[in-house]
This record gives sequence, C-alpha cells and structure tokens, in this order.
Amino acid sequence: NFRIAKNENFKEVSFNTFCEMVGEKGHSFLPGYFKNETRNNENWEFQFCFAIDIDDGETIQEAVEICNEYNIMPSLIYTTFSHTEEHHRFRIVWFLNEVITDVRVQRFIQLGLMRFFKDVDKSCQDRARMFAGGNNIFYKNEDAALSVVQLFLSLNELFRQDNNATKNTLAFARTVGVNLINGYLDCKIQADDKENSTSPNLYFSS
Repeated sequence: NFRIAKNENFKEVSFNTFCEMVGEKGHSFLPGYFKNETRNNENWEFQFCFAIDIDDGETIQEAVEICNEYNIMPSLIYTTFSHTEEHHRFRIVWFLNEVITDVRVQRFIQLGLMRFFKDVDKSCQDRARMFAGGNNIFYKNEDAALSVVQLFLSLNELFRQDNNATKNTLAFARTVGVNLINGYLDCKIQADDKENSTSPNLYFSS
C-alpha cells in the first residue's frame, strides 16, 4: 500500500509482461500515476489504464459479450483468487489510445465503463484505487485501445436501450458534467483543420 506509489516502482513494461505480472503472478497495480509518491485522489496526475472489479454479477463470458456488443473490447480480463465456476470474480482492464490528464475526463471514463455492468464494485470509481492481481488470464488483446469518442458513442447506445433513457442519461450527464444535445451525451467529431475552441469546458481527444 505504501510502496506502490513510490517513483522507483513505476516501471515501463511491455503489454505481455504487464498481463503476466498482473493476470498470472498476482502483482497489484495502480491504473493512475500519483505525484509526491502519495496514493490519494488529490495527487492523481494522469492515467491511460482503467479497470473495474466484478463480483457475482455477470459471468466472464457475459462480460465479454457486453464489451463486444458495445464495441468497448478490453485489453485484459483476469480472474481473482476468489474466483470459482459457481461465482465468477474477475477484473477487466482497458488501455486507452491516449493519456488522460483531465480529472473530469478520468471520471467520465471510469463511471462510464462501470455503467455497462450490473455488479461492479462501487469503490472502482476512486481514482486512487489499487487493484490486486490474479492467477489466470481469461482474455487479452494487445491491439485493443479504447477511445473517449467510442465510449461516448457506446454509452449513448446503452442509454437508448433503457426504459428510462431520458432520465438515466440526464442523471449520468449531471454526475460526470457532460452536456446533452437532444437527449444524447454531447460529443462532436470535427475536421483536423478546424480551429479549436479555447473554452475551458471543452476536451479535445487525440
């Protein structure tokens, strides 16, 4: 708990090494980087890895189907040490196609990913959350790279299938501070040659 945020323990590793260390050898990891070698929400600086923890909700196979249906395929799924065939307990890890330095975007991504699954550990929304490793890799995909834009589109698709689509979309938008347009989460795709706005409320994804 105290060692993991030390600068000496932040190491660059390959994708396959990360999967082996976390998914097979039980190494704990932090999705985010923290300044002052202190793991707390105030010291969060950046993040390009996101994870959730599922206990007794969807099975692993059902989780993969959800990810495939909404085009949010993860980079890694591994089982925890308490996983059994009767009670699936596992973690899903996504790597992004960019580094997130805006805490508002971090919150949107983390809470957004959690909305797709029924029984996500609510403590996953904590920026300083440490995830324990496991002992078995169920799925890995080095080429998977989630984008912020895709998450917007996938969340809009998810909310449209809800019986209370308008109410739930509005509630989520207020929680993460995202604007709505005609009942949809506001996300615009613009041409590269269009001049960017200087508004502090806009985030331009890479």
